[in-house]
Amino acid sequence: MATEEKQERPVTYPWLKDKVLGTGGFGTVTLWRHTDTGETIALKKCRWGTPGTGTENILTPKHVERWEKEVEIMNRLSHSAVVRCFQVPAELMGPPGDLPMLCMEYCSLGDLRKVLNKPENCCGMREASVRACIRDITEAVAYLHSMRIIHRDLKPENIVLQDVDGKIVYKLIDLGYAKELDHSSVCTSFVGTLQYLAPELFLSKRYTCTVDYWSLGLVTHEIITGVRPFLPNMTPVEWMKRVRTKQSNHICVYEGRNGDVQFSAHMFPESHISSPFRLRLEEWLRVMLEWEPGVRGQVQGEDGSKKVLAFTMINDVLNKKMIKVFVVDLCCLLEYEVTESSSLSEVQKWVAQDSGVAIEDQRPLLPRGQPPDPTRPAIQCWAPPDEDEWLLYIFAEGMTRPQVPPHFPPLVEAMLREPRTTVDYQTQRRMWSHAMFFLQREARLLALLMQAQKVSILKALPYHTSRQASEYTSASRGQNAHHFLPYPSSHLVQNNSSVSSSSSSLAQHATKTPCNQPCNVA
Repeated sequence: MATEEKQERPVTYPWLKDKVLGTGGFGTVTLWRHTDTGETIALKKCRWGTPGTGTENILTPKHVERWEKEVEIMNRLSHSAVVRCFQVPAELMGPPGDLPMLCMEYCSLGDLRKVLNKPENCCGMREASVRACIRDITEAVAYLHSMRIIHRDLKPENIVLQDVDGKIVYKLIDLGYAKELDHSSVCTSFVGTLQYLAPELFLSKRYTCTVDYWSLGLVTHEIITGVRPFLPNMTPVEWMKRVRTKQSNHICVYEGRNGDVQFSAHMFPESHISSPFRLRLEEWLRVMLEWEPGVRGQVQGEDGSKKVLAFTMINDVLNKKMIKVFVVDLCCLLEYEVTESSSLSEVQKWVAQDSGVAIEDQRPLLPRGQPPDPTRPAIQCWAPPDEDEWLLYIFAEGMTRPQVPPHFPPLVEAMLREPRTTVDYQTQRRMWSHAMFFLQREARLLALLMQAQKVSILKALPYHTSRQASEYTSASRGQNAHHFLPYPSSHLVQNNSSVSSSSSSLAQHATKTPCNQPCNVA
């Protein structure tokens, strides 16, 4: 019996084929699982040239050279943000004479396109994810360039996600179009995915590693806003004719509601990143999305020499520290860039300028209910970007609390004012995505407002008697919680009634539109 079972085992045992992960130009990636250890690998094999498939004559010497070059390059790379490759298990080796296979780590969380296509990311990813993605991918591209390799096909489909000890790491894959630079450091071949190609590739110009800067800029803009920056609904030939007239400071070109082409030096405000971080990234994108390849990603010094800024500049941006300040009575979230020398009084001065709440009327509290130490720098209010709930809460003393109406994005306001007006499909998609953004933002503000009540309770708790502390325990379970709010609970309901009603009607309207679907424009 044991002999029969052994005979029934596949020749690849103990490796069993699980599923096909993807199929590219002429390669197929398959997931294999080890029956004893549970180990998984992704095996990339050329799907052309196999006898009996009818593709024997399709594989040209150029294809063979490109395939072998990818395998050779991938097997000698070693970087945390580049997918790991290792030797193909003996059981999975093909017959002699076959093209080499590529054995890679299996990144189980899928690719970046899958993430961007989720409805909640229709206006871009959250700031913590944006920061992690930019850091990983720029480091990976910098590593490739240090090895004198141009990727030439940077796009969301070629960025995969891997869980490494509970942390999401973004990794580059697919170096099928990668090119090793020769001594002249220029290339002339036309390769890559059209929508992410640098302009000089379309114009058949000689190019260098700066083609990766352009693609990296496009991907960065897309993960922040949910769309590519340059007329994403047009073909490359169409958008190039219009975008080539842009100035160096323009990082976005889009169609207005009346069909006119508009140029902008800023990203769309409907995104989930903080204002200071956005301004810094816009400066970097102006360098990365420069039309002229000779100056892209670099600046010219006083002596006329060129200095590459593509990677050092973004590293500086990512290392800047931003603090978030929630002005409770105005339901207003503010963000500021701080340094080790920034004082708490400086932050309060900024808050006074932006909110109108005078410094003497501000009662600042940290998330655990204690006031910040006025003798220590403002950096005490900072936390890593992934700690989203660590904010400085500002309560206003003696302030007549105003009504805080919701702030609708322009397209959403137009949709609500004229719900029966017919608009084209692409505008509908943008309206839907901006409506989603509005609802996400209002839900976020409401959550912060509720969290502020807990912070205020924590502040008051040490001064209560044991009986009051007992009442607080009951309140935290949902009983008589309004007794512990810094202002009447009716104010919370009143301040958010207009938001709730508007959000409700907006949600109903959005679900009735034909664009109620993932709205990322690829």
